[in-house]
Amino acid sequence: MGPPSAQAAGTLVTPLQVSELLDRWPAAAECPFPVLLDSGGNGRWSLLASDPITVLVSHGRDLSLWREGREQRSQGDPFEALTELLAERPLPELPGLPFPGGAIGAFGYDLGQHLERLPRRAQDDLNFPDLVVGIYDRFEIQDRREGRSWSVILPGSPGPRALSPAQYAQHF
Repeated sequence: MGPPSAQAAGTLVTPLQVSELLDRWPAAAECPFPVLLDSGGNGRWSLLASDPITVLVSHGRDLSLWREGREQRSQGDPFEALTELLAERPLPELPGLPFPGGAIGAFGYDLGQHLERLPRRAQDDLNFPDLVVGIYDRFEIQDRREGRSWSVILPGSPGPRALSPAQYAQHF
């Protein structure tokens, strides 16, 4: 059984009256970096998030870190950059929930170049990022088995977002 409405270590966990998170997708999709992790079938948990506070993007060693509507570019190892980013914001323990907030993203095949030396055989003709990770401080989660859903807002939220919808449309 998931948590009741509670405030744990500054985290606000509020019950939602929704039957499916998928029904809430259109509103989330209007924001930057929407994510729906749908368990489907007999899976238990589904998660919906959008509008992260920070976004890390890598193309090889070229890194872009988006915060408060500004992009900071640098060079480095994307795994090290992600480790540093995750260390900035300790996450609360949320008993009964499988996700305490934090990183959700996509890891591309070419990230393997940062782990071991492999021959490059393919041409990068699509210019997809190797890594795109958002740090989410508010999200909705559903326990499909129990038929319950919650909105979770971590301490400090709502704060400045990584980028505006207009910036998202322009750059992504």
